[in-house]
Amino acid sequence: GALGFIIHASLIYKKPAITEEMAEGEIKKVEQKRAVQTGEDVLTIAYPEMTITLRGELGGKTRYATLEAAIVCGSEACQSQIEENKAKVLDIIQTAMSSSSYTELSSLETKFRVKHEILNQVNTLLKGTAALDFLFSSFLIQ
Repeated sequence: GALGFIIHASLIYKKPAITEEMAEGEIKKVEQKRAVQTGEDVLTIAYPEMTITLRGELGGKTRYATLEAAIVCGSEACQSQIEENKAKVLDIIQTAMSSSSYTELSSLETKFRVKHEILNQVNTLLKGTAALDFLFSSFLIQ
């Protein structure tokens, strides 16, 4: 009986056709939402791909994190201070990542903790302004 119902229902149900207009509408919604969330005066400073050795685990093999990162600023003052302290920011990122192990970074909670730790430390470098967010453009642990 149940099998008959499933077969009958699959024959009756037709998936709605996705038109180009529907797809464009969804893309516009996503773009508008992104513009509202970030604002128009947002500046992003991207950092190139870097490979960082993670903290070792007892008896474990050496693990690495390969990542690209970006810092989101809301003002020119923030951007210029980040550019002036580029080496310090890279050191903050590498120190925060290398203090975590492969097992810890496998957890989403730890990734968020590390992200906010990096953002807070970067903001201590800035005077009279603050970075809005720290983003991992790509993140791979191996």
